[in-house]
Amino acid sequence: MLEMSAHLETPSYQSKEVPISRLPSLDAVKKSGRRKGEIMIDLTKFCSTDSTRFNIQNPFSLGEFTYATDGNILIRVDRLGNIAENPKAPDCERLFAEAIARAEPDWMDLPEFKLKRDPCLTCKGTGYLKEGTKVDIPCAKDFPGAFLCTDNCADGVVLSGYAKIDGVALASRYLDLIKDLPGIKISVFKPMKPVRIKFDGGEGLIMPMMEP
Repeated sequence: MLEMSAHLETPSYQSKEVPISRLPSLDAVKKSGRRKGEIMIDLTKFCSTDSTRFNIQNPFSLGEFTYATDGNILIRVDRLGNIAENPKAPDCERLFAEAIARAEPDWMDLPEFKLKRDPCLTCKGTGYLKEGTKVDIPCAKDFPGAFLCTDNCADGVVLSGYAKIDGVALASRYLDLIKDLPGIKISVFKPMKPVRIKFDGGEGLIMPMMEP
């Protein structure tokens, strides 16, 4: 984990997407009707869906940046005026400072990876649970009191697989999240230290995984 704390309050925010005006993208303009040179990145897909991790369920701003994290991946972009600060958010600035000070990055393309999708055995593929006497029970989304399954489950599907780059294993689910970021590059250090990524308009960290 990236040493993120749980059981904290949810920050308020007003936008799910980040404008990145520095990157020309005529296709994006044609599809969205936005002005030339602007695309949008959805920060919420990097946030936690764990119902107990209230402090990282939404993007938040801190200092010069706006952040999004689920505790294993951390993304930041230039600060957005419409995303509020959250005093109970994790210390993301420290994590980036430590990673940047570690060594000069050797940037490279993402490794090839395969993403395996299997029905979640916990929620039986529904994506939602309700509180049970001893264990949580699968239920439909509209069931009163229903809550999302774990972070490892996405809409009732468990994502698995990994790829290795310079001896460091990275979960395919996180590589899949970042693969379409504009200009994406990656740099690894020694195992079990956060891996750095950069893209047009921002940067990030990904925690490596223990090989199965």
